[in-house]
Amino acid sequence: MKFLSFVVIFIATDFAEPKCNMVCLHIVQPLCASDGKTYSNECELLVASCIKRVSIKKVHEGACSVEDKCNFPCNKMYAPVCGSDGNLYSNECLLRVASCKQKKAISILQNTKDGNCSCPLACADEFNPVCGSDGMTYSSDCVLRRYVCLNMKPVINVKKGIC
Repeated sequence: MKFLSFVVIFIATDFAEPKCNMVCLHIVQPLCASDGKTYSNECELLVASCIKRVSIKKVHEGACSVEDKCNFPCNKMYAPVCGSDGNLYSNECLLRVASCKQKKAISILQNTKDGNCSCPLACADEFNPVCGSDGMTYSSDCVLRRYVCLNMKPVINVKKGIC
């Protein structure tokens, strides 16, 4: 029972950190932060950073643009992926950034170790149907990826099974 009381007290004090309970004045001086969000003022940015326990920095004065919203942090790990737009991306996160900035769906065709993107020449003759975002049923995920690659269409696998 003593352990449970300690856990409850620890949790209660952990979430009620006084430094995160700053009272911010209602002064509107919008700024764009490194998380792509617009905050009313620097105080609100500091509170959000404290509560989320992540470093959020001021990028510039004024509201964030669409471009800012797409600049989410990506690691520098090299794990190349081929996008449905025909481009090679250093990792999946950078593909998502490009998709956001271009305001179009870019799906991963394949992971590649050698940095070359090529369409799958053939798929195994199996029936594991998947439903594409275009409402079409494909006989397998490989068949969907091959269709996307050959036709440069932004179709993604939305669920296993028939549409």
